[in-house]
Amino acid sequence: MAHLTTEIRQVASTIESQAAADPQAQLLQTVPGIGAYSALLIMSEIGDIQRFPDSRRLCSHARLVPSVHASGGKTRLGRLPKQGSSWLRWILVELSVHAINGAPQFRSLYYRVAKKHGANTGRVAAARAMLKEIYAMLTKQEPFRPIAKGFPGQRPGVMVH
Repeated sequence: MAHLTTEIRQVASTIESQAAADPQAQLLQTVPGIGAYSALLIMSEIGDIQRFPDSRRLCSHARLVPSVHASGGKTRLGRLPKQGSSWLRWILVELSVHAINGAPQFRSLYYRVAKKHGANTGRVAAARAMLKEIYAMLTKQEPFRPIAKGFPGQRPGVMVH
């Protein structure tokens, strides 16, 4: 047991040092709930942020957008797709609970969606909003800024990037 505890501490120390050495990982850690391990996992799954032309393509890569079924002029949104990065989707949905508790913009989105569609759909919506925020942070190289209610110029229910 002592040997495993020592190894766990060594691995945790290595993860912390790698995250401290990476400026983008430091940037990601400004989002509520994202720690060193989460930041490194997100960075490794995204890779170079410039390969995604916009945040919608990144959300699609992370499997956080519904599949679209269109025929005869009618469009129906289905379940979340199976193609894409399952690790990125997993970590963002897990972190969405912490983001909901830590940032007002994610909290209001979660409660609005959960009221109509259920808690799990609300978590996925919060995870998608987190990923959009992460995209903006990495492309602009700016830290996370929580948006409080009553932000000047902000419409109710709309997140500003």
